[in-house]
Amino acid sequence: IKKADAASLAHLFPSLKDVALKSGRLETANINADRDDQGRWTLSLDGRLQNLKGQAFNFDFAEGSGGFSATRDQIKLDQLVLRVSEVPLSFTGTVKTAAGTPDPPRYELRFSGKDFACKALSGGLDFEGRADVEGTLTGTSLEPKLEGKFASKSMKAAPLTVENIQGGFSMQAGKLQLQEVTGTCYGGKLRLNGFVELNSRSFNLKLDGLDLDAAKASSGQVGGRLKFSAVFMGSN
Repeated sequence: IKKADAASLAHLFPSLKDVALKSGRLETANINADRDDQGRWTLSLDGRLQNLKGQAFNFDFAEGSGGFSATRDQIKLDQLVLRVSEVPLSFTGTVKTAAGTPDPPRYELRFSGKDFACKALSGGLDFEGRADVEGTLTGTSLEPKLEGKFASKSMKAAPLTVENIQGGFSMQAGKLQLQEVTGTCYGGKLRLNGFVELNSRSFNLKLDGLDLDAAKASSGQVGGRLKFSAVFMGSN
């Protein structure tokens, strides 16, 4: 098979509730047929996908490309790269189809990317900066579980410039939780926790500052050490 419409072949694969393929091309594909020890025929498909476009977990993706192989029992992704918020994210692993059973498909995927734009989480976030991310997507198509970690050398959250940022994240039931995100600022430490609703892109974040140098924060107008807490709420 060469240059087939990938979207038109989507019905051959299990339905994934949070993933929708709008367009793309099956650049090349090979169909293999084998007979098992009991004389039953089994089919497998392998090839390469190009120009994939769609949506996954309320994030638009485009320019997707990568290799894959598929059998009745699983789909294996080989360095499938999707451009999300102008940043390529690479996915490897398998999706278990649960064919012949009442169970939903199951994810066993790893992903990573560099320079992810944090503002892509919500247009209302006044964050300027990019982060390297890595994580896993597990669970079933009905109850997916996404978790991972990220890091950034520097990020601007007006009026603060935060450095040496690192933290974790997880997603369940359409809510992205940011967990124990830490960084340094004005000689002290910052800690952020909260969540972003992926459907509405609304957010609720708590920022704590500890032992900041007040002189650095105020250009020398105030001395001493500074401690504060603030809550940020908003949406796109």
